[in-house]
Amino acid sequence: MLFSVVNEKGLADYNSAPFRVCFRGRERIAGVEYVSRQDGETRRAEGDIVVLCAGTIETTKLLMASAAAPWWPDGVGNHSGHLGRHLKAHQLLVSRGQLPSNPRKAQQELDFPTLCSRHFDTPEEQRMGKLFFVRSGLPRIAIENSIIAGKAIKEIEADISGPAMVGFDGFLERFSLPENRIALAKGVTDNGLPRTTVNYKQSDEEIAAAERALALLESILVTMGARSPSLTKLVPRIDHAISTCRMSRSESDGVTDENLRVHGTDNLFICSNAVMPTGGAVNPTLTLVAF
Repeated sequence: MLFSVVNEKGLADYNSAPFRVCFRGRERIAGVEYVSRQDGETRRAEGDIVVLCAGTIETTKLLMASAAAPWWPDGVGNHSGHLGRHLKAHQLLVSRGQLPSNPRKAQQELDFPTLCSRHFDTPEEQRMGKLFFVRSGLPRIAIENSIIAGKAIKEIEADISGPAMVGFDGFLERFSLPENRIALAKGVTDNGLPRTTVNYKQSDEEIAAAERALALLESILVTMGARSPSLTKLVPRIDHAISTCRMSRSESDGVTDENLRVHGTDNLFICSNAVMPTGGAVNPTLTLVAF
């Protein structure tokens, strides 16, 4: 969680590490205290509005590390124990198979899995766990390398239409458990910030939904004529982590209100995936941009 501060003289303090929210009163935030990585000195940046944008993990830890008795003994905005809880992150579902030939000469045009499907997205199917899946970027045939190597057109045509690996990647909608959480750990990082403890497990419903989704991806590969399909569940991706400062109308149900302001404060806001109360099947990036 590094940021840059420009002081009153217009001098930038790069790669600084904020470690505490400062108060003028219980409801009023003065700014943040941070350690300058240029000289190791502790400084304070103040403002009329404070917006925390350090992601799901570090934003939450900053609120926890700013506990101030008697105002916020368990962390800023932690009225009812929701701060740091409800952690969710996408598990990546991966399917691969080998086509004996590629007569349509299909290949990945862009260096990112961009072709997505809504074919299996009926209301009935959504109730079993909404699935978002994309072509994985395969086949990936480096035609330019064949040209550089001096291959003839017929040889390149044979490479393109020959055996090819194909596959699909998928994400599922996420409904996490309250006990899935992050907390402050003992010790500090190289930046002088608290280390992180993560407690996480998957619910039985989520495990069953992932198995159903993988079976569906396998059936698509088999229908395509792919041989020896392989199916994998990768560990949840922390870049899609959400919900540790979840949004709610009541302070008894979450950490921020619908305007991203931390419950019980006048001028502290969170602009982060952390405020999302539930996890859609798709990447959270565009929702974060909207915030």
